[in-house]
Amino acid sequence: MYSFLNKNGQLIAFVVGAILVAIAVFSMVSGMSQYSDAPAREVLYGENFFDFGLMAATWLTVATAALMIIFVLWSIIRNPKRSLPLIIAAVIMAVLYFVFKGAASGEVSKAMSDFAVTVGQGKGISAGIWVATIMFFGAWVVLILSELRGLFK
Repeated sequence: MYSFLNKNGQLIAFVVGAILVAIAVFSMVSGMSQYSDAPAREVLYGENFFDFGLMAATWLTVATAALMIIFVLWSIIRNPKRSLPLIIAAVIMAVLYFVFKGAASGEVSKAMSDFAVTVGQGKGISAGIWVATIMFFGAWVVLILSELRGLFK
């Protein structure tokens, strides 16, 4: 199965995506054809001919996330020694998340209260933003260092 997906996986994903896009576009165009002029936004929100495209995107995202988690776990189980850097990185990110969550102020701003964000959720959001920021700049540092290493190698 691995060799089949390694060889044909991108083609299968492209074809499935193209078919789903074609079905979604056909659904939208056939639903929009009932309007002779540009309908108002309120009219479009009540219609359901956009639902297939939204559902397909949602299910593809869920399926991709589930398969990614399954294959990462399978790789860790099959070869834990080679997966040690991944495990260490995940533990470091989790520790950073909980450190930043504990260090968050906990005050609820006006924008947060407008969206009914609680203190705990606000701390989680703050921690997630900090971890994502560290990962972003860390990725840039690793990119630059790897390019410099490749330049002198």
